[in-house]
Amino acid sequence: MLILKKINRTICLTFCLILVLLSVSCIRTDIDALKDEGNVNVLIKRLKHVTLGKDAAQALVEIGEPAVEPLIEVLNWRDGTDPAISAKILAADALAQIGDKRAIEPLIAKLGMPNIGVNNAIATALVQFSNAHIIEALIETIWKVPNDVPTFYEGMQMMWAGGYIRALSEIGFPAVDPLLTVVNNKSESLNENDLFLQQAALLALQNMSTGFAKPVCEGEAILANPYNSERKGIHPIVIIFDQEKSNEMDIENFVPEQWIVSGDPKSFELVLCVNKTASNHLETCKYTDGSSIDRIKKNYYFSIRVASSGVEIGSIEIEGNNPPPCPQSKKLSQSNYKIYAGGWDSVDILLEWLGAFVNITE
Repeated sequence: MLILKKINRTICLTFCLILVLLSVSCIRTDIDALKDEGNVNVLIKRLKHVTLGKDAAQALVEIGEPAVEPLIEVLNWRDGTDPAISAKILAADALAQIGDKRAIEPLIAKLGMPNIGVNNAIATALVQFSNAHIIEALIETIWKVPNDVPTFYEGMQMMWAGGYIRALSEIGFPAVDPLLTVVNNKSESLNENDLFLQQAALLALQNMSTGFAKPVCEGEAILANPYNSERKGIHPIVIIFDQEKSNEMDIENFVPEQWIVSGDPKSFELVLCVNKTASNHLETCKYTDGSSIDRIKKNYYFSIRVASSGVEIGSIEIEGNNPPPCPQSKKLSQSNYKIYAGGWDSVDILLEWLGAFVNITE
């Protein structure tokens, strides 16, 4: 009897799954038909669908100009549910892809909405239109963040402003002068909002420097200040990682702040390229349950290049630390470990090598 119940339950679950798949397939077919018909109103409603909202948004993009006003109206929905928030994010992205300038003012008007996901989507959408008015609006919205966002924990306000900062960084050169104006404001009457804006502007400019400098690590020359090794003083750098940065490679916390370009993102001379690490297998720790842990030692590779020429003028390989010896027995928390690796603490070696190029005193 128990086996029969399990079989019936399996059959029931399978049948339900088939119904769900058929339902999704029908709705997807429905979206294709609605797109062919140009039925914008129903597609707008489909933006709330948890599975097919993206398909509906893409259909609206392909319909183009007739979908612009209805998509703008989505941004005005007062519905604060998750499906409505997802629809607003999709609508902002669709408006950017369509590229109709009628969307600019409505998007600007919705900057500072009480949802970080929607804010980020709107800021990203505005990058596609990129004009002086948009840059001004993004800067003004950042200035308002301390008023709009409570400080539940340190960094929350800057995290909230992150979408606006990224947008200004992606806009690039047209945003440089307005951001420099903010950074260079030395008035004694600066308030909390002004100081917050200056921090955000510096971040945006630093992100721009990173974007401008990336091709240098591939050997490409860019428009940057020339490097003269005979000139005494500091020759500003940008640090570029050719892979996702890990905590063990948080170099910016160790390199002197005055060495890293600040302000004008075109003012750097050198690029520190943090290349991929190499892993050296030392031994395999084997256990009676048949499992094992590999002991790995890493080597770290760095090169320094001249931004204005892309030419490499130095490189260094730094050995990582030796990993701990094989554990006597694996703890439960280590049951899924595949690598037992050491990190690195050779910051002094890196800074001494780097300083010969960056901080010239003789």
